[in-house]
Amino acid sequence: MPRITTPRSPFGAHDAVEPDLPGAPVFVPNPRRILRPTVVTLVLLAGALFPLPALRDALNGLGFDGGKLAYSTAYILFAPFFDPLDALTLLTAPQHYGLLGTVLLAWIVARLRRASRRAGPVLWWREGVVFAGVLAGLVGVYAVAILVPRPMARLVVYDVDAVIVDFHSHTSASHDGRPGFDAERNRSWHRQAGFHVSYLTDHLSRDGATSWREIAKGLAGNPARSGDGTVIASAIEARSGGEHVNILGATAADLGMFTDGDHLRPGARLRSGLTPVVVQTIPARLARFARADIDSLTPSIAIEVNDGAPRGLAQNLRERPLIYRMVDSLNLAPVTGSDNHGWGRTAAAWSIVQVPGWRSLTPDSLAARIEDQLRTRRRWGARTIERRTPQVGPRVSELFLVVPAVLYELNATLSPPQRLSWIVWTWLLAHFVPLIRYGLLRRKFKRESGGHRAITPPRGTEPLA
Repeated sequence: MPRITTPRSPFGAHDAVEPDLPGAPVFVPNPRRILRPTVVTLVLLAGALFPLPALRDALNGLGFDGGKLAYSTAYILFAPFFDPLDALTLLTAPQHYGLLGTVLLAWIVARLRRASRRAGPVLWWREGVVFAGVLAGLVGVYAVAILVPRPMARLVVYDVDAVIVDFHSHTSASHDGRPGFDAERNRSWHRQAGFHVSYLTDHLSRDGATSWREIAKGLAGNPARSGDGTVIASAIEARSGGEHVNILGATAADLGMFTDGDHLRPGARLRSGLTPVVVQTIPARLARFARADIDSLTPSIAIEVNDGAPRGLAQNLRERPLIYRMVDSLNLAPVTGSDNHGWGRTAAAWSIVQVPGWRSLTPDSLAARIEDQLRTRRRWGARTIERRTPQVGPRVSELFLVVPAVLYELNATLSPPQRLSWIVWTWLLAHFVPLIRYGLLRRKFKRESGGHRAITPPRGTEPLA
C-alpha cells in the first residue's frame, strides 16, 4: 500500500488529520513563532533607551526644546503604517535611489536562496511575475505616500509670540501643482502641519492672471484675526539672475516689477515703496548668488536652509556647509519652504518668526510684520526647525546605508504613544497572520479536493514529526 501523507504546514510541524476533513491543514501552535515579535519588541524598547530628538535646529543641528511634534489619535493608532510613509516622504532624491536599489537587491538575494533550496529548474516566467509584483508593490507604496490623504504630524510651539511660517508653497495655479489643489486645500494642508502662515508662491504665468487668482481666493478666505486660523499671505515665485526666487508681499498690483514674463526687474520695489523681501529658493546654482554681474539686481535677503522637495532636500544635504556659511557671511535670514505642490502629507521643516501679539493682528498686518522682521533682523529674523532625517549621501557608496539609517532614526525618534502602537501592532500581526494563512490553506485544500472526503491514512502510516 502506498504511503499516504498530509501536506506540510507553514507553521513548522506536520498537520494532523481532522475527522471532518481528513488530510486538510490543521493549525498547530508553534512556540517558536513568538521569537520574531519578541525581537522586534526588544529593538523598539532599545530605541527608547537611546532616543534622538525628532526635531532639530536646521543651522546648528541641536535638538529643539521649544516645541514638539503632535499627533492625532488616528495617527497614533496606525503609527506603524504612517511613520514609514513620513520617513519615505522626507528622503532626498539620491536616497530614494538607494532605498529602491536596496529593496531590489534584497529581493534578488531572497529569490536566489529560494531557488538553491528548491529541486528542479527555475521557472523564469514565474520569477518575472514575482518581480513585477515587487515593482507594483513599490509603486503602490509611493502612490499611497504621495496621493492618499492621511493624518499629519504637526509642530506645536510653547512660545505664544512665535509664528510658524512656510515661505514657499503652491497651488494648482502653478504648472506643476496638483490638479484641484486650490488655496483652501493649501490652507488645510498647512493647518494640519501646524503652520500659522502659508505664503502662496505660485509661478508667475505669462499673463499673470492665473497665478494671482488663487492668491486672491486665499486672501479672501483669511480669518479676521490671525490667531483664529491659518493665514494665507501673498507672494510670487519669479526669476532673478537666472535663479528662482520668492518675492514676499507681491500682489497683482506689483506686476510692473517683472519683465519678460517672470523676471524681476533690477532695483524693483513694491507698490508700497518698500524693497521686496527676496528669498533664494533651493535647488539653485549657489555659485551665481553673489556674482558681480548681478549686483544690480534686487538682492536676496533670505535663503532656504530646508526645502521640502526631494531635489531641494538633496542640495540642502549636499551643500549644507556652504549654505550655512552664506547665512552667516552674507547676513541672510534662514527660512524654510515646504515647496508643497499638493503632493504628500509630510512637512519637512518649519520657520519660526517672533511677532509679539500676532494672534490679535489682521492677516495683512501679520504678513507685514513678518517681512519687516526679515528685512531688519536678517540672520536673526527667523529660525528654521526641521525633522530629523538620515544624513546619508550623496556619495554612491553611502546609498546602501539609507535603509538601516532610516530604520535607526525612525526607532530612535518615536514618541512613547507611537512606540506603544508599534509594539501592539507587532503582536497583533504575529498572532493573526498565521491564522489568516491557515484559513487560506484550508480553503485551497477544500477547493482542490473537490469537496470529497480524503482517505484517512491507515494506522502506522502517519508522517513522522
